Amino acid sequence: MQNNKEFARVFKNSAVSGIISSSAPEISSGIQATISKNIEVLQHLKPKGEFSIRKWFTADKGWLFITSTPNQRVMLRPLIAAWISIAIKALMNRNINNVNSNMWFVIDELPALQKISSLPIALAESRKYAGCVVAGMQNIHQLEEIYGHAGSSSMLDLFGSKFIFRVSDQQTAHKSALMLGEQEIIETQENLSYGSNTVRDGVNMHSLEKRKLLVMPSEIMNLPDLTCYVKLVGNFPITKLQMNLQT
Repeated sequence: MQNNKEFARVFKNSAVSGIISSSAPEISSGIQATISKNIEVLQHLKPKGEFSIRKWFTADKGWLFITSTPNQRVMLRPLIAAWISIAIKALMNRNINNVNSNMWFVIDELPALQKISSLPIALAESRKYAGCVVAGMQNIHQLEEIYGHAGSSSMLDLFGSKFIFRVSDQQTAHKSALMLGEQEIIETQENLSYGSNTVRDGVNMHSLEKRKLLVMPSEIMNLPDLTCYVKLVGNFPITKLQMNLQT
């Protein structure tokens, strides 16, 4: 809307009417630019169609794939984030007493999407609604750029089970190793002392308790293809898993 008066009229009597005024064209122009950037993707939606993510949830069957090609990804990020958010809210609106099966969210290349504000909530609360979230990423720093350091750390903690494949980034490998945990080891050190007289010779032994990573970052960085370390929820040991690709 190029006309500031028309733009102000649209928001008249709304909660934002106080900051949008035809007498302040600079503010209105800035708001219009921000709105245009965020709703531009809506022009690619078909005007007609009856598919509803919320209705699909009530059907409780089948798969819903939300995909994009590499050349479409940047343009469709806002829509994909919105669709996933709608699906998460639909999950949390389900009557858990009438749920017969789990609802799985499988998100590949999570950092390739823009921020999904409802995702941390889903990770924390979806279990109550028979929801499960599986997400894949190649680099933790990419996740931190979107959700911040504290936000990404919290999200990673909420993933109960972790499958860690080979990574090329050293810092990501180190953080992955920390996720797999540490072990306490006791090292015994022996000191020998010699005197001019054999009576003065002696042996001194003492124990030193240390903490050591269960899996070293270098081991993660050198994993073969189709091989990963697995950490499951519960009192289970860290496992190295070798997979076979069936064609």
